Formats: sequence, C-alpha cells, structure tokens
Amino acid sequence: MKTIRASATFMGILILSACGQTTEDSFSQNMTAPKVSTLNTELTPPCPSNPILFVHGYNSGSGVWDTMKSRFMAAGYPDRCLSAFNYTPKGSNRDIAKQIMTDIETALEKAYGSGHTSSKKVDIVAVSMGSLSSRYYIRYLMKPDIIKVGTWVSLAGPNHGTKTTYLCSGSDIACTEMKPGSAFLTNSVDGLNYGGDDAETPYDKPTAQYPTTIRYGTWRSKCDFVINPVDSVVLKQGAYNYYTPKCISHGDFVNEVNLYEEVKYFLTVGPLAKSTSP
Repeated sequence: MKTIRASATFMGILILSACGQTTEDSFSQNMTAPKVSTLNTELTPPCPSNPILFVHGYNSGSGVWDTMKSRFMAAGYPDRCLSAFNYTPKGSNRDIAKQIMTDIETALEKAYGSGHTSSKKVDIVAVSMGSLSSRYYIRYLMKPDIIKVGTWVSLAGPNHGTKTTYLCSGSDIACTEMKPGSAFLTNSVDGLNYGGDDAETPYDKPTAQYPTTIRYGTWRSKCDFVINPVDSVVLKQGAYNYYTPKCISHGDFVNEVNLYEEVKYFLTVGPLAKSTSP
C-alpha cells in the first residue's frame, strides 16, 4: 500500500510539474502573489485636459471628427481621451441627449479606467445640431450634485434655431426641433431656451450649494449659410461667443485648423483674447 501511495504522489507531482509548477510552488505563489486589481489603477498618461466627447450634428456621423481628433492626438492627447459616437442622424434631440448621458460614462471609463469616473468630467465639443442635444443633457438630464461637464463648445450650433429648417417636412423630428420658436426650444416644461438661453440651471453658476461652473463657448462665421441668421449661434447669458473673421462654411467647422487651435486653447487654457463681434 505504501508503494502505491508513493507512486500516486510521485505521479501527481510529475503532472503538476508538467504544467509548470508543483503543489508547493502553487501554494507559495497563491500566498505571496495576489492578483492586482485594475480598479485602483488610473490609466496613464493623463489627458491634457478633461477627456473630450465629440457630438456630431444633423444627418451626420462620428466620422466627421476624424480630422480634429487626429490633431488633438498630435498635440499629445492619447486616443483613450477622445470619444466620438454615432447618434440617430435625424432623431429627437431629447433622445440623443439620453444617449449622450450614457456615452459620457463610457468616455470617462475609457479615459480613466473602471472605478475612476465618479468625480471626473468630460469636455463636450459639439457641431451644428449636436449643440442642442448636448445642452439639453446639461440642462435637464445631468444631476445637479454630480457635474459631468467641465467645458461645452458649440461650433455653428443653431442654438436659437435656423430658418433653413423651414424647408423640412413635418415628419422630420430633428429638423422641426431646429425651427426658430419650436416647442423644443421654447416650451415651458423642457424648452431648451425657456427662461434663458444658456442652460439656466443652478449648477451653471457658482453658488454656495453648487460651486462648480461650466464654461460655455460658441463659434460662428459669416460664411455659414446653414445657420440663418448666423447670430442664432450666440448664447447671450454666461457664454463666450466667438466670431471668426475667416470665411468658414458650415461643413468645414470640424476641419478648419485655426478654429481647432482656438478650441484647444479654450479647453486647455481658458477664454480667448479675441473679438466676439463681426
């Protein structure tokens, strides 16, 4: 019997050795080398500013941001700090805002890793109609005690609507919402501009209860013939509104290199020292 037991023990050790360790080695490693959790390890290198969430506009997609994203990467932003998602091209801004709420969490986890998102913020760079859905998120869906946005940028946004949408059919929800005076913009329940045109909420402005502010910035050009009038882009209360003297068409706001430099400065440094009027 002793011979049989000894042989069985020897065979067991031989099998474990073939797998790369003995029973004693396995026990020792399990005692001395616990698994390291990634939940407590914030990803590096750090983002130069808050991670950026890019929000595209009407009848478009995330690919419109490829040029701007590549420029941010060349300026030192790791790819994980830059997020762009696809939204329903002609969907309601209310529904897109709900998607943005989810995508912000995805973007934060991508940038910082699991377990590091609760106190973090994104910066939002939106173009055209993306300005409406992202601002709707800030005003009506973001919790006032958990601020998720540090800086909000609107490139050629129809913040007060645009007359070009008068050509849209009534069944096109997104287009209808961009009409000047639309219910989406003005109704007293959840109108984007109701009571003020800059997201009139307690957490926009520094108070004892909500000390964190959101920095708003808009850019417009006289050569943008999609936004009519072009001053519809301007937010009158609490925003930095920039007029670019360079002739930039509506579709080129995402590609123009000087405008990119201004946006990067606005995100990483602060307000620009430039004219806000034509």
